[in-house]
Parts: sequence; structure tokens; C-alpha cells
Amino acid sequence: MSIETASPLLRISGLQVGFPGAAPLVRDLGFTLSKGEVLGLVGESGSGKSLTVSALIGLLPDGMAARGSAMFDGQDLLSLPPQGWRALRGRRIGMVFQDPLAALNPFMTIGAQLAEAIKAHHPLRGRDLHARAEELLGEVGLERTFLGLYPHALSGGQQQRAVIALALSGDPCLLLADEPTTALDTVVQAQILALLRRLVASRGLAAVFISHDLGVVARIADTVGIMCQGELLEAGPTAQLLSEPSHSYSRSLVAACRDLPGWEEAPIADVPALRLRNLIVSYGSGGLFRQPRQVVHGIDLDVPAGGVLSVVGASGGGKSSIARALVGLAGAKADVCEIGGVSMPLGPRGRRSDVAQRVQIVFQNPTASLNPRMTVAQVLAEALRRLGLPRGEEQRRMVAALDEVGLGGEYLRRFPHQLSGGQKQRVAIARALLTEPTLLICDEILSALDATVQAQILRLLCRLRLERGLALLFIGHDLGVVRTLGGSVAVIEAGRIVEKGRAAEVLAQPRHSFTQRLVAAEVSVSPQWSQTQVAAEYPGLQRAVVAG
Repeated sequence: MSIETASPLLRISGLQVGFPGAAPLVRDLGFTLSKGEVLGLVGESGSGKSLTVSALIGLLPDGMAARGSAMFDGQDLLSLPPQGWRALRGRRIGMVFQDPLAALNPFMTIGAQLAEAIKAHHPLRGRDLHARAEELLGEVGLERTFLGLYPHALSGGQQQRAVIALALSGDPCLLLADEPTTALDTVVQAQILALLRRLVASRGLAAVFISHDLGVVARIADTVGIMCQGELLEAGPTAQLLSEPSHSYSRSLVAACRDLPGWEEAPIADVPALRLRNLIVSYGSGGLFRQPRQVVHGIDLDVPAGGVLSVVGASGGGKSSIARALVGLAGAKADVCEIGGVSMPLGPRGRRSDVAQRVQIVFQNPTASLNPRMTVAQVLAEALRRLGLPRGEEQRRMVAALDEVGLGGEYLRRFPHQLSGGQKQRVAIARALLTEPTLLICDEILSALDATVQAQILRLLCRLRLERGLALLFIGHDLGVVRTLGGSVAVIEAGRIVEKGRAAEVLAQPRHSFTQRLVAAEVSVSPQWSQTQVAAEYPGLQRAVVAG
């Protein structure tokens, strides 16, 4: 199937991507894209979305090749030599990768990385170079002070905004964006989507936007292509496809986004799974020339046994710092920190206690949390080592854990680089569940997953709560998921809780202005939104003509 537009800047036909001698992973894909248009590619993890854009920028994995035709402004991208790619990457084709940590150099400040990228494409020096770097940061919602910071000092959302600034540094005419809003809260997500849409209109930029979130695609894309197992199943104008999807797979994706699985309430015990009073989290060791930076300011939290507490807020507001403090990865102190009524010391030493083993965490970035040199079996075995189980029992538990998260025992032999983003996160979830915790901290665990896998994970968490009485501290920015989880919600801004209560009540009638902004910025897959609000926000934009 192919998508056709008038006066295309990019024309793809018969694209196949895969290893020589093996069945292609992307098959006979075709589309055209003109300036001023955005194409959204949607599909589950492993559907071929990222391979498609990797082929268009010459960054396929070693040994993998692309065949067919990819004409970009009169040049066939698939026949370019290495020096030809160097002339196009960054200057004429910009790329925003899904994993900002992998795209940023950990040993260089954000300002140094921006300066390096700008100088590669523009003859700017001195004050002009510095001013351009500040301008790019401003475009993506970061202050000039971020020029002097290293990537590790930024939150996940701030890191991704810095990556977007790098992609824009060469003023490209084609932007390839691979899940650029995955790690962002709803307010910042809306800002980035509006920024990208303005760039498309004002600069005549063409863009390919990859996402598993149909709500995000509805907000930015002129046309949508649905991919599954390397094939383009269906394509059409955004409003039309979301209103009347013709393929059964497309209908299932739309339904998964609109109708998350029902959440059953588990029995809640009298003793809370977590009781926190006056939690303070700081970074930096202090000293004569450097003062510790406090990021969480005396908050109180309660998670009932078998219950759910969701923590929501903007990127950099302190959500992940709370999670890191509870597993000994951040400098923290509290008047009270109890797990199941038993006091748990905070800090690295506290992790050695038996009570600390009842708290497990799944991190936002599965690539960073899995050792790239270890197989899945070795990753899971490491988590079981403390229990001293017989080898046969270890094997049984590992296979059972993988089955629970939708993976089979054959994944035990694979390395992280052989897994998609969603598969990596499911391995991370399986690892956290192996020790049978009473409190599971979920730090943006669904942000890298497509809608159908999100629904599977939510069903898994529901079952674990019902069968094991597992309590959840859920950190996220997707308010639809928070509504589905139910329970309670705490809204955090700049390290302080500004509103909390029952999730259904707080999100239905938010009282604090910050909560109101979060709710107002929430995206939806509603066709009515696509047909009316997009037209109002972006008048005069040309819509693509689709032929299937």
C-alpha cells in the first residue's frame, strides 16, 4: 500500500528492509510526502516503524540493508555513499531519536553539544553561536541555564527537548521523529507538538512522525499510516482513519486507545504498603563551593496495601526523584518511611535490609536499565540470586515471569539489543516481579509501549493486585492511564504536592491551576478533536491526498 501527495519532497516506493537472505522486516512500503505535511506512522513495537526511518537516514543496524526507491529532492537515498549521507544528515534531514540518553553525549554539556551541531552546518562563532544555541533551547521550552548542564542533570522530558533542539540545529527541510514525545508530560507534550506543527507550517518542513499513541498522532499528523509486521495495512487522512478505520487491526488500535481495560479494585488491608512523612530529596554532596540542590520539599504519601497511588506532574517536577529515593538511588531523608508498617531506612544502606526487598522498581528507560552485555536469562537470574533457589526453580520462575508479561521462554537467550523497546520494558517488569514485592514502583513504565501492549500491561497489573495484593506507586503523565488505574492521585509541581485525592474526582474537577493545565493539555483520539480543533489551531494547512 502507498500514500500519495502532490509535489512530493520525498517519494518512497517498494521499500524493503531486512537481512540478506532472510524475509524482509519491512515489505513493499510506499508513500510520498510534500513540504508542509506530517505523516504519522503508527503500530506496535516491532512493526517496522523505526526501521523505516532508519533506512531513510542511513542508520540501519550492521548487516541490514534497504532495497527499493527513496527519492529525496531528486536524490536516491538508498544509493548514497557514506560521504553523501554526511552531507544530508543534520543539514537537510533531521532526526529525533526515541531514547534521548543514547542520543546525547554524557561527557559534554548541552551547550557544547548544540554548539558542535550548529558549527557543523552554519558558519557561526562567538556570540552569534551562543545566541543561536539559546534560541534553539527557547524553541523547545528550556531556559538558557541548561546550556551549562550535562544530560544526567536533566529529566527525561528535558533530555528529549534538548535532542529536538539538536535535530533543528541545521534547519532541515525533512524531520524524522521517532517517538519524540514518549517521555513528556501532557503539558510539555502539547508544547512540543505545537512547536513541531508550527515548524512544519512556518518553515515548509516535511515530517515523518512515529508514535504508538494515536492521540498524539491525531494532534499533529495530516495523514496516518497503520503498520503491522512490516506492512502498511491502511492509510488515510487522520480524521477519516480515526473515525472510520477499515482494517480490523486499525480498529483494534483505535479501540485500545479509547477503551482501556476496566480496573477492578483489590481488597485493601489496614496497614499501608507505604507511609511517607516529610520526604526531602536532594542532589549534590554540598561543600564549600557547591550546595545540595533540593528537588522534593517535604511531601507526604500513603499507598494502601493492594491499592494504587499515581503521581503526576511536569517533567523535572520531582516525580522520578521520589521513586529513586525509595530504592536508595537518591539522597533523601524523611521523618517516617514505612513499608507494611515496618520502618525502612532511606539511602543505599537501606537497600540491604529485608524490608527493602519488598519494594521493587521498573524504570522509565528500559535500554538504560538492562545490561547490554547480559542475556535476558542472566538479567533475570541476577535478580533471583539473593533468594538462593535451586537452578531448576530459577529457570521455572524466569520462564513464568516472561509468560506473565507476554514474552515466551525463547527470549531468555536474547540480548537487549535484539528486543524492541516494548519488549525490553516487559523484561524489566518481569525482573521486578521475580522477588514477589508488596510495593511496585512504576516510573513511566508505559511510555515506550504501544496502546495494545499498554492494555496488556494494565491487565497484568490488575491481576497481580487481585492475586498477590500488590500495591502500586505509579508515576506517569498519561492521565487516561491514571483514570484507568483509579485509586488516588497526587499532583506534584516543583517538588511540592499541590493537589491530591481520589483520581476520578481530582481529574474530573481539578482545583489547582497546575492540575487544570495538565488536564487541559491531555490529548485524545476523538475524531471530533481531529476534525474541529486541528482546523482551528492550524488554519490553512494543506491536507494530504491519499490513494491506497
